[in-house]
Amino acid sequence: MKSVSHRFFRPVPLLLALTLVAFLTTGALAAAGTKWPLGKKTMAGVGIEATLVHVANPTYVAMGMGKTHRLVVQLKNQANKRNLTRGLVAIKLQTPDGRFSNPVKLDLEEGAFVTDLTLLEKGQYHIHVACRVLDGRKRQFIFDYSVR
Repeated sequence: MKSVSHRFFRPVPLLLALTLVAFLTTGALAAAGTKWPLGKKTMAGVGIEATLVHVANPTYVAMGMGKTHRLVVQLKNQANKRNLTRGLVAIKLQTPDGRFSNPVKLDLEEGAFVTDLTLLEKGQYHIHVACRVLDGRKRQFIFDYSVR
């Protein structure tokens, strides 16, 4: 059997290499996974630590292809310093122009409460976190984050 020439497929590695270079220079991979600690706060026996993780390229998000950040919230019982994994945690996001999002319930993943956010507008965001854990009392915390 005669072998078939693959001259048609030779440009593919070059195309892949150029695509990878373009992808890397847009900052898509360079910024993915970057973490920004938003802070630690305590109220009525419950400690909270919030972190924002960059998960996507904003260019793709602008085209409707995903979220830009993941909010990770860890709650601790201040009495015994253990993570709290039972209860209700929700956020409202205040955009730089002052509008509030609808409440978003956070999901429990690997001992932390998480949700994905789209932060495209430049300016100061305020993340209002409300939780009901331990004794059933509602606690509210506010964290700030700036998009430049």
